[in-house]
Amino acid sequence: MNPTIIAEIAALTDHNLHTASLMVLARALGDSDALAELDIIFGVVRLYGYIPQPQYTLRRKISDRLLAAVEARYGSDTLAAVRAAL
Repeated sequence: MNPTIIAEIAALTDHNLHTASLMVLARALGDSDALAELDIIFGVVRLYGYIPQPQYTLRRKISDRLLAAVEARYGSDTLAAVRAAL
C-alpha cells in the first residue's frame, strides 16, 4: 500500500475524522460497498455532530472487513502500519 495513503489516514485520524480515514482506506482498496456505507455514516455524523451507537457498531464492522482485506492483500506489516494510523 502506498505510504502516502497511510499518512493520509493518520492525518485524518489525528483530526478525529475516523469515518473519513476509513473512507480513504476503502477507496484505496477499491471497496465501493464499504465506501457507500461509510458515506452514509459520515452524513449522519455531520448531521448530529457525533456518531450514534448503531452507526458506530456498523463502522466497526466495516473497519474489521477493511483491515482483513489489507492483511489479505498486503500482509501483516502493512496491516500493522494501517492499524497504527487508525
